[in-house]
Amino acid sequence: MNLLWAVAQDLGSFAVDAFRTLFLPSPKIEAPERVLESRPTYTVLPATAETAGPRSMQRYTPQIEAPRADKDLKKSTVMYTSSLATPLRTAPGALGDAVYTVLPYGSMVMVLDVSDMWAYVASGAYTGWVYIDDLEDMAARVYPSFVIGTEYAENDSTTEKLRALIADEFGAGELSLPLQSEEYVLYRLLRKDVRISWPPIRPRLPGFWHTILKDIASMKVSDHPAVGALMEYGHSDAAHGRGYLAYVEAVFPDGSIHISEVGFRAPGIYEERTLPLSEWQELSPLFLVFS
Repeated sequence: MNLLWAVAQDLGSFAVDAFRTLFLPSPKIEAPERVLESRPTYTVLPATAETAGPRSMQRYTPQIEAPRADKDLKKSTVMYTSSLATPLRTAPGALGDAVYTVLPYGSMVMVLDVSDMWAYVASGAYTGWVYIDDLEDMAARVYPSFVIGTEYAENDSTTEKLRALIADEFGAGELSLPLQSEEYVLYRLLRKDVRISWPPIRPRLPGFWHTILKDIASMKVSDHPAVGALMEYGHSDAAHGRGYLAYVEAVFPDGSIHISEVGFRAPGIYEERTLPLSEWQELSPLFLVFS
C-alpha cells in the first residue's frame, strides 16, 4: 500500500510540473529591482536589424536593472521592449513551438489587444503575442540619458542600456570598457532611425569612419557642419591610434557649433561644449552627414 501511495504522489507531482511548463509563463524573480537577462537561444534579427546581418546576443549579456512598475496596458498604447530578446509568439501562453522571431531591446510596439498576462502587439511588419513583463510604458526606463561631466563606466546602467540598443556593435562590452565615443554617436543615429549598412571592415575606430563608409550611398562627407551630423576629428593623431567622434547638436549663425561627445578628456566622460568657428576649424574635422 505504501508503495502504491508513493507512486501516486510521484504521478501527481509530474502532472503539476508538466502543466506549469506547458501553460504558464517563465517565472520571474520578484525583487525591488528587476534584472533583465538575455535568452541565449535566440538571435536578434527582426525589422530593426542592420542590413549587415543579425548579431547574436550570446556574445555579450548586459544586466539591465529597471524599477518595477504597474503597467496600464490598453489597446493602442505605445510601449517598449525591455528585455534583450523578447520572444514574439503566434499565440498567448508559453506553448512550445509558438515563438517565430524575437524583438530586440528598445523596440517600440503598439498594443493591439490584451489577454491576461499577454499583449498582442505590432512592431514594424511583425505582429504577435509578448509577455507583458517584457514591456515598459515609459521610454525613459528603456533608453539611456546623459548628464554632463558623468563617467559612464562599463557597469553603469546607462552604458548597459546603450549597448543593448546597439547590440554591442564594437565589442566594448566584451572588453569591459567604459562607454566609447563611437558607441555614443551610433546610438544618437539610431534614435534618428538612421542605421548604418556597414561594409565588412573591422575595426571601426573613430578617425576612420569617413574612409570605412565612403562608399555608403546614405552618407556624405562634408567640410561644413550640420545639425545631426557626426564630427570626426583627430584622424591623423598617431599617438592615440584613433580619432574622436562627436554629435553636432547645433550650428549657430556665427559659425560656432555645439557638440556632445564621450571620452574626449577622459574615458567614459560625457561632455557638451560650444566650439567657436576658429577653434573647430583648427581640429580639421570632417562632418559625416547621413540621410
